[in-house]
Amino acid sequence: MARSLKIPRGFSLTFRLSLAFTLLIIFLMGSVIFSVFINDRNTMTQNVVERGWTSVNSINAVAGDSLKSGRLDVLYEFLENMAADGFIIEALVRDLDGNLVAYNGPEGQAEGILTGNTYEKAEAKKLSSIKNEKGEITAFVFSSPLSDESGATIGYMQVLVDFKPTMEHLQRTGYSLIYLFLATVFIGLIVARQVVEKSVARPVKDMVKATEKVSIGDFSQRLDLERNDEIGRLAQSFNIMNDQLGLLFASIKNAVTEMSASSKLIVHRTEGIEEASPTVQKEFIKEIKHSAKILNRMSLQLDSLVSQFKTQSAQEEFGTSDPAGI
Repeated sequence: MARSLKIPRGFSLTFRLSLAFTLLIIFLMGSVIFSVFINDRNTMTQNVVERGWTSVNSINAVAGDSLKSGRLDVLYEFLENMAADGFIIEALVRDLDGNLVAYNGPEGQAEGILTGNTYEKAEAKKLSSIKNEKGEITAFVFSSPLSDESGATIGYMQVLVDFKPTMEHLQRTGYSLIYLFLATVFIGLIVARQVVEKSVARPVKDMVKATEKVSIGDFSQRLDLERNDEIGRLAQSFNIMNDQLGLLFASIKNAVTEMSASSKLIVHRTEGIEEASPTVQKEFIKEIKHSAKILNRMSLQLDSLVSQFKTQSAQEEFGTSDPAGI
């Protein structure tokens, strides 16, 4: 029993190629944008840290002279000037016993963040961070010992640096990169769709239509694709195959037509041979023999044409390899 052809179902080639291009664009753009954001964040954080330590070194130079000379008003004025641009939120200086000798902060000493925390002597430079309830860094605390010209420790200081403007800038940058990512992906989808449609989908659709025409015996279809890629070579191969099939079926048609005429002649002469005269019978016999030779030659020609095709595997596929079993 012959089996029917099974047509596989699933997503179209155009959809799969578009999806592949889309995923590639998303991966590449996501990697680039993530890398840009991380580098920007690290660079800005590093700039804040470097600026903070520079401020600490500047305060150390003034605080050392002020503590030795007892002119704390100079230190207060310097701390106030340092905090004028808003980068430094609080700054304080303590003596060796931990007593507060100089302070500057917007909320005053009573409500200051540094003064409200448990005091620890900073025997070495130390950097710590302050985070909000979301776990985001809002400020950096720079702690350092104060030293005189000989390098001896004469006190301690802490500087609170505002990190919120940097975080807000990073958030705005992140949102801008996300919008850029979405816009790029959307444009990439449109471009990828157009490229796939023009380069693959349309030629494939033309081939499908031409193949359907060939399946019903129309060998006049040709694919006009002047391309040097695989699609162009496939179209060229299709045209060659179509021409060859047209020639083959034309030869078969001519052979069948000639065989049909010879068969009709044999039947006609056979029916009238008994009633004909001996002379006419001889002529009929000659015509019958000639027509039989034509049939034999056409049969051999058809057999030669059929032998050009690998029909055995096709017959086994459809279960028709044994004609007697039909």
